Amino acid sequence: TLARPHFQTIFVTPSGEQTRRFSTLKVGKMIQYSPFVKKYFVGDDASNRVLLRQFSNGAEMAFSYAMEDADRVRGLSGDRACLDEYQDLLPDAIEPVIEECLRQSKFRYMMRCGTPKTNENAIQIKWEESTQSEWIIPCFGCNKWNAIRSEKYFSPKGPICKGCGRLINPRHGKWLDFNPGAPIKGF
Repeated sequence: TLARPHFQTIFVTPSGEQTRRFSTLKVGKMIQYSPFVKKYFVGDDASNRVLLRQFSNGAEMAFSYAMEDADRVRGLSGDRACLDEYQDLLPDAIEPVIEECLRQSKFRYMMRCGTPKTNENAIQIKWEESTQSEWIIPCFGCNKWNAIRSEKYFSPKGPICKGCGRLINPRHGKWLDFNPGAPIKGF
């Protein structure tokens, strides 16, 4: 949000408590404790409320919540919408309103984040429609590429190769699309 002057982000979760928690504990602390953000992006006339964070370069973050009904989001304008805990939202009711909030933007970024609770929910459906990109890490011992999907790929010293058991370095990894050509980029 801060990287582009006048960029507007709309952040939506299913509940008011989740929204307040994220705005206060994540974004609020970043604003309060980052010397860089304080020096370059915090002005006396900018709003620093829980549901609206404004910055001196004109950028804004609006926070709202909408589990089954997007009425609270109506009227907001944005360049990016971040829908958190997406698995708990009703996308058919929420997304058309969010898309309208982004209509005037040249960016129209839509992010959906969360953790699937079952194999049949909104975020799982979006994952199946996505590129299903995963960070894969090479092993320089056996030349096998590793996608770390569980704790069994960790030793007390760090991540290990599932082929030979040697330590691997995530910094040598790259993104690989397991469903290339899909219309949604999924991570």
